[in-house]
Amino acid sequence: MEKNERKTAIALIQERGRNVRLIENASPKVLNRIKEYQNGVPIPSAVQYTNALEAIAKLDPAWAELSGSEQDMLMELYGRQRLRNGAASRLSSNLDITERQVFRRSAQALQHFNEALQNHGLVQEKVR
Repeated sequence: MEKNERKTAIALIQERGRNVRLIENASPKVLNRIKEYQNGVPIPSAVQYTNALEAIAKLDPAWAELSGSEQDMLMELYGRQRLRNGAASRLSSNLDITERQVFRRSAQALQHFNEALQNHGLVQEKVR
């Protein structure tokens, strides 16, 4: 995988992580007022929530092609902003593998995600 492809895939995982956190942390007030307007203008937090749902739905076909362990690994390493420090160590102990194996498997998962993104037309395949 080339450097630009890797950066793009990681950026999409980070975006997915941000959107998942936004949805998980949405207050009931926002959820109840999604379709409401204040003076004809949509409520900003409701717009953010709706945009996050749309962004996640857009990536879902490619994300669904990954196994559960691949999804967990990529989210732990790239998608959880505050938890990235020590992610390899946590994964190593949770999966009972070495940190070297964690990085090897994560590279394979990232490659798989990139291929899924290309298959679903979510990123352009680089012409060689």
